Amino acid sequence: MLIQCETGAVSVTGTEDTPSKTGISIADIAAGMYAFSGILSAIIARSQTGKGTHLEISMLEALGEWMGFPMYYEGIGGKKLNRTGAAHASIYPYGPFETSDKTIFIGVQNNREWTMFCEKNP
Repeated sequence: MLIQCETGAVSVTGTEDTPSKTGISIADIAAGMYAFSGILSAIIARSQTGKGTHLEISMLEALGEWMGFPMYYEGIGGKKLNRTGAAHASIYPYGPFETSDKTIFIGVQNNREWTMFCEKNP
């Protein structure tokens, strides 16, 4: 949770009223993914050069890299990225929607998908 807080992940996760950590260990997973790709790159480099390498993996830096979208959203878009729960800050319809008897999740991301969604769900 500390890494999620330090990188700002908690600032964009949860609802407006309740900041939340993610339900999985994203800092560990991010660092693991960078370790994985770094190790593979080192193996390839060693096979080509015969030399080893040194890898440094940081959970803070790995998850900080994953926070690119919120950074660009605020830096380039010029407005704060609010916590939206399962909805999306800039795509609609995307997230939970109440029907007469249950909640459904829709994740339409572009006009092509919206057209297909409307054609298949009249």
